[in-house]
This record gives sequence, structure tokens and C-alpha cells, in this order.
Amino acid sequence: MASETLAHRLRMHISQLEEDPAIAIDIGLFDEAGNKILVEETPTLIPYLTKLLPQLQQDPTPVVTLLIKLLQPLSFTSSLAYTNSATIADALRSDLAPVNVLALSLLEKATISSTDAAIVAGMSDVVLELVRRWLTTPHVNVAAEAARILSALLEIDCTHPQDTTRSGEHVRGGGQGLVWRRVFQDKGVYGTILDVCAFRNAGQESSRTARDTTLAQSRLLEILPKLSQLDFELLSISQFPYIEAQHGLKRGEGLLDFAAIHMVHTDTDILMHMALIDFYTELLKPGIEPAGRSTNLAKFNSEAGLDFLTSRGIHQHICSYYLDSTSLHDDLDGRLLSGRSAVYLAAYATYFPERLLKATAEDGTAVIAKIVDRISSALSFSGRQALESRKYDLHLLASLPRAALLPRIHAEQMELLPTTFDDSVFSIISADMADPEYLNTLAVLFNGSSDPSTGFETQKWERIGARGLYAYYIAHYPDFYRNLVRIAGIVALTDNALAAINLLTSIITASWDEFPEESSSESVLFNIPTESSMEVLISSSEYPLPPTSGTLAVCQAPAMEHIIPYLCSPAQRFSNLVGGHGDAENAATKVAVAKFEALKRLYENLMKIPAHGSEIEKLRTIVKVRLEEGLWTSGASLGSRIATIQL
Repeated sequence: MASETLAHRLRMHISQLEEDPAIAIDIGLFDEAGNKILVEETPTLIPYLTKLLPQLQQDPTPVVTLLIKLLQPLSFTSSLAYTNSATIADALRSDLAPVNVLALSLLEKATISSTDAAIVAGMSDVVLELVRRWLTTPHVNVAAEAARILSALLEIDCTHPQDTTRSGEHVRGGGQGLVWRRVFQDKGVYGTILDVCAFRNAGQESSRTARDTTLAQSRLLEILPKLSQLDFELLSISQFPYIEAQHGLKRGEGLLDFAAIHMVHTDTDILMHMALIDFYTELLKPGIEPAGRSTNLAKFNSEAGLDFLTSRGIHQHICSYYLDSTSLHDDLDGRLLSGRSAVYLAAYATYFPERLLKATAEDGTAVIAKIVDRISSALSFSGRQALESRKYDLHLLASLPRAALLPRIHAEQMELLPTTFDDSVFSIISADMADPEYLNTLAVLFNGSSDPSTGFETQKWERIGARGLYAYYIAHYPDFYRNLVRIAGIVALTDNALAAINLLTSIITASWDEFPEESSSESVLFNIPTESSMEVLISSSEYPLPPTSGTLAVCQAPAMEHIIPYLCSPAQRFSNLVGGHGDAENAATKVAVAKFEALKRLYENLMKIPAHGSEIEKLRTIVKVRLEEGLWTSGASLGSRIATIQL
């Protein structure tokens, strides 16, 4: 009965609004209706509200919110009983963001089923207005939602079967491709994309400015890489030559060429230039692995982005922003582009390590050698510009094939690095280890994990390379663990301490692999050492090659005498720090938690390792007891427990 009374009051208020759209909306009444209204009232209320919406002369948010709630239980086809394509198109065309949101909430229902997506594809006016609203709306939230729904419609309508990308991301599919045809093979929709995003149209109409065009361009650049993973070929070929020619495209060039080459004027807009390089970086990501299709097609899909960028000369050009600079750019634009180029090179190294290792520059120098030399040069500099550049340099360093950072192993391979540790990039890092960026870079290099899209064999080379780098570093820097524990123990320098613990955790959780007994063509390409050649590289060290488990590596010299006492020691309380409260307390807690989590990882991995003797058993017991004591402990008996370990 209360619900009926509420529905009656709501209908009465709607009638008042229809008679005088300027009177204030009773927001409380609409909120109450949204929380309490019965499903049985939906068929009668929705027509009332949809009729009222175009008449309002005030913020329609309360009405829209209630409508969305009433429509929420309905499927897309059931919702069409209350509306039609013309109404949805008008709602998308509206300048009112809440009305746009209502239309988008309806279209979102069609992203669940490829059958519903096909129905939307038949609504040419709706698809056109969806694309136009996505590219032109000044409301960021509306643009983001429109982009998400358009992407979802294209994904569910993709003709590929249920698949995953090479990076493991699930991709829906199994549709008829009707939405794809409507968006990219309908001259009205396709032409609108080019017209709205074309640089030459900026400012030609009073309602559009250069900023409007820039927004549209950035939105197109953001969505295209994901769509290219679903159907690269459709986006890279010509659809309407006469329309494309109006925007400077050559014969055979498609939407990707428009976005990558013709759309942005890089000479006059540094921000869009940077966005364009980000677009190239995203375009590198491997596409889907089509189930049941030919190996050649799978290869095309996985490397299509790189092949496209290389064939257009874009790849070489973007790499040059980083590689061809002497050290650091003097101008701001140059530094900004160099940083974006480094991120691009990092993606190139991550997804296509074999192609990187085979690549040569115009002067015949191996590209990997130029990259390492550029990184070493940049890290050798100091000052503000060097600090700005360093995060990009280290990100790129951590993305390179690990064994390529070792000295040249194979005589038939081009020289990669200086042959001595003192001339290598590692000497720079070890000289200033108390730096969180350096420590986090070592954490990535020593751990040995790699992107799953690179394939099983490459992942194996990365695990071997990480083991080789760790052994090479320890051999030339025997005080590594002593200094690492020292840095981790200075809680007042919180970022440094956390980075040191992160590095320790990455070593504990590392799962390496055996060095091959003999070289193969692929191991030569990756500069993978054999066990004998690795022993030669570390011949000056008093320590043998580490085991294939990072956990076992920290349970032997030179790590154990420093790491185990540190991890089992009581956490430093905030009262020991200057001030003793506020930020100091927070810092001490963060470091204590990170340290305790590292101890947990050590214990978990120790329990997975078959018994290697009484020392391991004793260590398990000691670590278990420490964990049972909890985060904060007095540590009264710690010394006696540690003393029982026979090092």
C-alpha cells in the first residue's frame, strides 16, 4: 500500500512537471521512488518519465537516475518496448550529459549478447550518434562511457571465437561482425570519424575549436590499439578511397594510417606528439591468438603492430628520439619525446626480444648495443635533467633481454657491452645503491619473470639471464647484501628501505633456470652463457654459481649471514624514530609490514623445497617461530636462535 501511495504521488508530481516544466523537481520524492518502487510499477512509470524528459527545463538527473533504475532489470530487447532507435539517437544527440548517460545505459545492455549487438548495428542513426557523441562531447565521463560501450559492442560482435590475447586477457567474440561493418564500412560513420578528427578541420566551424579536434584525436588514439588487437586488417586497409583522399591518405591507406601519420600535426602540438608516441607503444602489444586458424595468421596478429610501424618508417623514427641523442636533450620538447621513446623501446624489447636482438641500425651497429650505451651514458650524468630522464632509462634497462646485459659470451656474436664490470651499467647502479629507482630496477632484473606473451622459450632464456646477472653482480659486488640490509634498516628513509626490501623479496621469490651445457643458435642470439662460460665470467669471485632458486640463494653465502638475521629481527617501532608519531609511525609500520611479508615469502618457499639437510630444517623452524610471534616482537630469544644456524 505504501508503494502504491508512493507511485501515486510520483505520478501526480510528474503531471505537475508536465504542466509547468519550470517548477522544481522534488528530488527527495524521486530518490525515495528509486529506493522503494515495486517492479510492478515499471510498465506504467517508464512511459510517464520518458514523455516528461524532453519537456524539462532544468537538470534532468533525478528523472534519468530513476529511469535507469527502472530499466536495470530489463534486457536490451525488453527495453526497446519503451523506446526506439530515433529516441535513443536523440538522447545521444542531446547536449545534456545525464540524457547521454541514459542512452548509453540502454546501449550497454546490448554489449552482453552478440545478437543484441547486431540489433544495434541495424540502427544506423544510433551508431552514428554514438560515435559522434564519443568524439565531440565536452563531458569527460560521457566520452569515457561512450568509448567503453563502443569497444564492448565491437568486442562482442568480433567474428573471432572465444579467445584470449597473447598477454592472457580474455576476449569475447563469436559475433557476425555487423557492428564492425557499421562503424568502419558505413561511409557516414567512417567519414564522421575522419572529419571530426582531421587537423585541417580545426576551427573551420564556429562550434568547433582546435581544442575540440585535439580531444577527438586523443580519444581515437586511445581506442584504436585495443580494436586493432581484435581485427588489425580491417583497420589498416582502405574503406572509402575518395573520403580518405580528402584527408591526405594515399591509395590503400586506412584508418590506422590516418591516425598514425596524417591526423596529428606534431610540429605544432607537443602534447599530441607525446600522445601519438603513446599510441604507437600501445599498438605494439600482441593481438589475439585465433583458435583453429593458421600459424601464419596467428603470427600476423601478434606482430602486426610492429610490422605496420616498421613498414611506415615510424618505428625507426620513434627509436631515434632516444637513441640518436648524445646524452640529454637541452630543450624541453626533446626531453619529453626522448622519455616517450624510451617507453616505446621498452615495449619493443618486452614483446619482441628476438627482433630487437637481430635489429641493426643504419650504421650496422646492433640496436641493443646502442640502447645499452645510451642508458649507460644517461645514467652517468647528474643534475636535474638527468633525474628527469633516469626513470625512463631504468624502465628501459629493466625491459631489455637480461642476458644481453652480460659481457659478450659468444665469439660469433656482435659485441654488446664493455667486457669489464667497471665499464658496465651495473657499476653505475652499485656506486649509488641507496636509490629506490636503482633498487627497484635490480629487483626486476634479478627476479627473472617476463611477459607471458613472449612464449615459453623466451621466458626460459629470461630466467637463465636473471640468474647470470645475479651471479655476475654478486661476483663483482660482494658487499651487496651487507649494504642492502643497511639501507633496509634506515626506516627514516622510507622509500629507500621499502625498495631494498622489495629487491630482497624479488630475489627470494626468483625462480631461475639451469645454464645450457652447449650453445644453440637461439641461445647465441640471446647471449645465454653455458655453465662453463658463466664460471669464467665470475672466476674472480669466492662464491660459486647460485642455485636455480632465489630462496636457496639467500640461504647461502654471501646472503645468509646478513639476510636471515635482518628478517628475523624485531621490527623497528615508531617510538625509536625522531618525533615518534604521525608520519614516523606510518613509515615504521610500512617498513615493518614489508619486512614481515618478505619473511612470509621466505617461509612459504622454504616449505616447497625438498629437505637439503639439517641447516634448512633449522632455518624453517626459526622462521616459523618468528612468524608466529607476529609483526611486533621483542626478539628476546632471537640471538640464540640465529646462533644455531651453521653457516
